Amino acid sequence: MSMFKTLQSNPGIITLFHSLGKPSTPLLKTLLSAANPHSNPDFKKEKEGSRRSLWSYISKGKNEPPQLEKFQVEEIRDALPTYDQLNLLKSFAQSDSEQLKIFTKVFPHFVNPDSKIVIPEELQSVELGVDKFTELNNQGDFNPPLVVDWEKGHIANDSKTLQHLLKPYQ
Repeated sequence: MSMFKTLQSNPGIITLFHSLGKPSTPLLKTLLSAANPHSNPDFKKEKEGSRRSLWSYISKGKNEPPQLEKFQVEEIRDALPTYDQLNLLKSFAQSDSEQLKIFTKVFPHFVNPDSKIVIPEELQSVELGVDKFTELNNQGDFNPPLVVDWEKGHIANDSKTLQHLLKPYQ
């Protein structure tokens, strides 16, 4: 089996950047249920060891294959995207007017009045720990939640835009 075949069968990653101080639980629940519609309704993350292997299905005589996740959810609390991730988000936002509106809501001070996105160079060298996150959050530079589909190049910040982001996975 080639490396490329292995990578092709892996689900994509969707990242949720959020703050514990702001309500984003509904977005997280929506993401988790869309990622694996066959998961438990209480959205508890399964332990890696508790998943049944393909061999267990074969050896038990069951014909149904194990249910695979459509994508993986990465949850990042009280942290900003990295400088490189911000530049990637900038490219997503510049490709579509709806994406630009979302980017402007989430990062209002990174967009000029003429809709040009400027990522502050100081973020390249700054350690973006909880203290810096809190500072930027309090200044209004970052308004979480932010959901990013890295593979498809889409961002979302509320239920409506999240439904649009998840449409290809349904």
